[in-house]
Amino acid sequence: MKGDVLRVVRGPWAHYGISARNDNQVVIEVDLGGVVSVVHLEHFSRGFPVEVDRQAAPWEREQIVARALEKLGTPWTVHFNCESLVSYAVTGIERSWTVENVAKLLVVCGIAAFVSRPTFWAASRS
Repeated sequence: MKGDVLRVVRGPWAHYGISARNDNQVVIEVDLGGVVSVVHLEHFSRGFPVEVDRQAAPWEREQIVARALEKLGTPWTVHFNCESLVSYAVTGIERSWTVENVAKLLVVCGIAAFVSRPTFWAASRS
């Protein structure tokens, strides 16, 4: 239905979009290296099965689609991806769980490297 969050698993990752019509045949998406655009379901799915990840409540459908359409032409970046688009459309806040988790992982790896560094240097001087 219009305003639903659609999800397709393409290999190792999931891709998200917003259904722009009640028949789920037109999707608002942003794909790697592209811009936010309106595409047909076949383009969105690339032959993989599509599922409804989140059903929109009847009173929020128009607002979700309107927010997604506000982003038409916005380019994909490391900080703005399909998760960011869907998050913005549903909540009004751009948020990517993948970006946040990668950032947390990099922080943890950086701390681990920094903490273990003195031990490495002391061992190499012996």
